[in-house]
Amino acid sequence: MGKELSPGLVDTLTERALGWCSERGFPLAKARVISAETQGDSVTITLMVERGPLVIPRDISLSGTKASSGLRRCFSGVLGLPYSPQRTKEALSIAEGFGFGEMEVVGFSLQEKGFVMVLRSGSSSSVTLLGSGAYDPSSGEAFGFLELSAPNIAGSGRGARVSWERFSLLNQSISGSYREPWIFGTPIWLELGGGYAFAESLYMSTEIYYKAAYRLSGETELWAGQSWREGRELPEGKNQRGFFVIAGGTWSGLRPRIFPERGFLLSADSRLSPSMQRVSWEGSLRIPFSFLTTGVSARGGLLQAQEAALVSDLFQIGGPHPPRGYRPQRFFVEDYGVLSLDAGLIGPLSPFGFLDWCPEPHLPSPFSYGGGLRLRGKSLGLEAVYARSASPGENGLFHISVAGTF
Repeated sequence: MGKELSPGLVDTLTERALGWCSERGFPLAKARVISAETQGDSVTITLMVERGPLVIPRDISLSGTKASSGLRRCFSGVLGLPYSPQRTKEALSIAEGFGFGEMEVVGFSLQEKGFVMVLRSGSSSSVTLLGSGAYDPSSGEAFGFLELSAPNIAGSGRGARVSWERFSLLNQSISGSYREPWIFGTPIWLELGGGYAFAESLYMSTEIYYKAAYRLSGETELWAGQSWREGRELPEGKNQRGFFVIAGGTWSGLRPRIFPERGFLLSADSRLSPSMQRVSWEGSLRIPFSFLTTGVSARGGLLQAQEAALVSDLFQIGGPHPPRGYRPQRFFVEDYGVLSLDAGLIGPLSPFGFLDWCPEPHLPSPFSYGGGLRLRGKSLGLEAVYARSASPGENGLFHISVAGTF
């Protein structure tokens, strides 16, 4: 009201009328101007709005074909209720988080059971690749981490993951897991997994587990289960085996998915038994400011045991993960914490710098620092970093990281 009449103003009025109808279950409404009467310097516009039928989606289809049961479960909060753009937007976000890719509503078709919401999908990721590696120029040794995961196999919601980490030539680990979604039609997912780790002349460990996960979205979940683990320290021939209760959760809202520039992450993981309690945690917050993205992250862990814990149960710090800038060998500690600060440019090409602080007496210095360059694409990102300890006489390390969805 009170604005100069223009084609843009008429379009705005029409969009508002259609939006009002759509939010009340009438997305097929039509609107048109049927008259405009002028009186002096004012005008009265008559807008004809035809609401059309009340749309209650009974099913969904993907580009005209029947949607998978996994995708339909993501829209459980939409089906059977009057159409709502807000509820539909939330369902689209859930589907994207579960690995179904970017989607949009392109229309409705009327079938025997009622209205079917027709979706169109863009590119979706079938495999996610995460990797981080470092090179020590003083020794010529390389080490790092690699993970392959399929978050949504054939659109079913089933997932699988395998990861491998090389701490040094004689210290490596491998693990894997499989997830079956919506057990007995409930929002509970069942995960089965296991892993094997060894450090020559130091220790060997084997673990298998199961856990039930309650997923609130594709990236936020709570889980609990049980694991069986066997560990052996090679120098002393000491063995430990037994069952643990495992529990934890993740609450995430980081965007974009490759080298995030905004959002938050909170996660925790615990292994509990009458003789040992081990808890690790991580949190991060990224805030864009003008042309910069700034971040703060913290991680740490606590370990309590009635007797001396095996080396494989201790926390291992150093290498490609914060604190960065240290040799491939690990420092084994019972409790530890690290705080990281960084800042870089927003955009596909982002130079950045960071500072890590870890008050652990085993380290030559609590501080390490460095900088690097990030290259970010829609489905692939690369990061190159030079990091070094603040302790005099320490040599720097080169880190290379890759993240991709394919």
